[in-house]
Parts: sequence; structure tokens; C-alpha cells
Amino acid sequence: MDERDKDLTHLFVRDLDEIPLPPRGAWRRTQEKEQIIMRTSRSLLTAGAAVAVLILALVVGLQLRDRSETAASPSASPRPSATASTAPGAVAPSPTSSSTASPTAAASAVPVLNDSFGLLVLEVGSSATIRTEGGTTVGTLNGVRFVVSPTGDRVAYITPEGRGQVVRIRTIAGGAERVTPSFAEGDNVTGLAWSTDGTGLLIASGQGSDTGPAPTTPARLQAYDIAGGTPTLVAMRQDGRIYAPIAWDRAARFIAAAETGAGGFASAYLTFDLSQTPARAKSVPIPGRASIPVASTDGKFALLNELDSKEVRYWPLADFAAIKVAGTVTPGALWQPGSHRIGFISGDAFVLFSADDGTTATVFRGVKTGSPTQPGATLRTFRIDGSAVVLGVPVGTGLGQTDYTLTRISDGASVTFQST
Repeated sequence: MDERDKDLTHLFVRDLDEIPLPPRGAWRRTQEKEQIIMRTSRSLLTAGAAVAVLILALVVGLQLRDRSETAASPSASPRPSATASTAPGAVAPSPTSSSTASPTAAASAVPVLNDSFGLLVLEVGSSATIRTEGGTTVGTLNGVRFVVSPTGDRVAYITPEGRGQVVRIRTIAGGAERVTPSFAEGDNVTGLAWSTDGTGLLIASGQGSDTGPAPTTPARLQAYDIAGGTPTLVAMRQDGRIYAPIAWDRAARFIAAAETGAGGFASAYLTFDLSQTPARAKSVPIPGRASIPVASTDGKFALLNELDSKEVRYWPLADFAAIKVAGTVTPGALWQPGSHRIGFISGDAFVLFSADDGTTATVFRGVKTGSPTQPGATLRTFRIDGSAVVLGVPVGTGLGQTDYTLTRISDGASVTFQST
């Protein structure tokens, strides 16, 4: 790694495990630890989008310090890389409904690809390559279920250790790494979520089984303080259901999680008010077939995708009874980082819905729509600061190549690139 790449400081958004996919498999025991990790990772997918699992998939990004150098173009991509520029500033205001731009519009004087940001590309097996938006390879991570901190400077992920598992935390700047408490065989890590301030991790573990005898290992939800290196037990059960962490607001002393099991659907919404003594726990059933909820960056709101109705539903984190519908979309929706806006594809338009005032703004049009024989574009991720969005655009049918289009929110300027 050269010196400029050691300046990495920020990662952004989500990993493949959190991209909406239709859950199909059930929990099964296996003696092969590598298979256990991969199955556990996929069983908690947030469902919704009918997209294929790619061998190489662009899924997340990372933010770099300001640079004065130009990153090299990836050798596998025939498309030019962007010149270096300073890191983007604050998220641009959401455009009005009349302010639209074509996603194929030529880039302005400021390049669309920005080497102050980067990407994480999942490789074959349990590894990922970190690279800049322009294509310079920065480093690799070996593990599964990558979860990026809200501050973007660290990534947590799971690796096997002997017959058990550990959760590792990698600091992007300098590549420093530390290991959280390990988990014994059978006590599989089933989910990770950062606290909203990036100082802690919610870690779920255990075994899920909807039929047959109860697992011998109880399912646990633990709050792990990174500075202190100590976990605190939030909840425990041994009925075949497991926890999926959603959010941990340390300032408000409030935790949200989902109950799930075979297939990865959310069957109940769980909250834990740690400001009370004893802590107040509440469980509310989630009707229908719902994805695992996802929280906004600040942990004030959550959303889920209802698979049958195709509705995107949202609510204040502490008040599931106040749930509302943002829209009916395919395939799924994501929070725009640093805001209470929900991004999703509606027809040929990419839109932002505000959970604060219920308004919807069209950002740009021209999104590739699907057909019975040709899948359409899918929402993959946002930049860490919310200033741009990445759509996956299938090339051909079936498990063919996927190109990725990064579009700037402020002006609709766009560029297409490949993940390799």
C-alpha cells in the first residue's frame, strides 16, 4: 500500500448482507464452520429486491482524506477514472419535485467520481477488496458480514477462529485491527450493528431453529463498548428465535432489534429502554413478510420493506405504532445518510421521501426499468455523506454482468463503471 492510500479514514454505507434479497433458505446445522458463517450471514438478509447474488458485487464505499493526487484507473475497467478532488461538503438539500435531471447528463466541471471516497467489492469466497472510486486498490478484508461505522472510519466483520468465530474491527487509516470477545462453536454471530455514535457494537449470537428441539445455545443480544472492551447482555432467549440488531442510540440509552428465524423475515420489533431501571423491554409483532428493519444514521427512524405489498414502511424508532407508508416500490429502499430521507426507485425515477414532513422529491429520471426477461436497475448504496447514489444496472439476462451508475444528488451528473 503506498503512502497516499494510508490516508484512508472513512468507509461508507452497507454490505451485500444488507442489500434487499428474497430469503429462501432455512436454518440448518452444519459441522463446517465456513458454511455456518455464510449461512448465518444470508439468513438475515433484508428482503425485497429480486436481484441475483453476483460473484463480484459493488456494495459499499469508503471515504478518504483530501488528496492532491489522481488515483489510477482500475485495469479491468475501460472507463476513465476521476481526477482527485476534495471531500464533498454537507449533503445538498433535497431537490423540489420540479427539479429533475437526466442520469445520463454530462458531468459538470467537478468530476462525478471522487477519489475522496471509495468502494468495497466482495470477492469470491470470504474476502473483500477496498478501492477508491477511481479504482486504486487500497487493501483487502477476509471475513463476512461487513458493517461500516456511521463515522465511516472503521468496519466490523466476522471471521472464523478454530471452531468458533470472532468479530473484528478494522480501522481503515493505517489498517489497525482489534478483536472483540470470541464466540464458541454453535454460538454463531447472527448480526452486527454499530451504535449511532460509532463507539459501540450491538452483537447478536446464537442458533435459530423454527422446528425440532430448542437449540442448546441460547440466542443473545449484547451491547459491546469498544473503548472499554466489555459486553453487556441486553436480552437472551432459547426458543429457536434469534435477534437481528437494528440500532443503538447510546445518548438516549435506547436499543432496537428484530426477532427473526428461518427465512430471515422480521417477526417482531423489539425495543429496550435502558434509561429505566430495570430496563423496559417491549415486543410488537410485525405482520406479513417483512425485511429486517434498517435505522437512519442518527437512529431516530427505522424502515422495512413489506415483501407482499411492496410497501416501504417507516416509523420513529421508539414508536412502532406510528408506522406509516412512504411508497410502494420495487426493489426496496435505503436511508440517505445524514438525513431522514428515504431513497427508492419509482418507475423510471429515483426519488427521496422525507420522513420528517412526508414529502417526495424526484431527483432524476431515466432509471432502467425491468421486464419479464430483463431485470431493471436496483438501488445499491449511498455515499457516506449522502451526496451521491449508486444503482446496479444488469447487463444481459440471468447472472450476467452488472454495471454500476453513480449519480450526484445535487445536479444529476452521472458516470457508469464496473465493479472489477
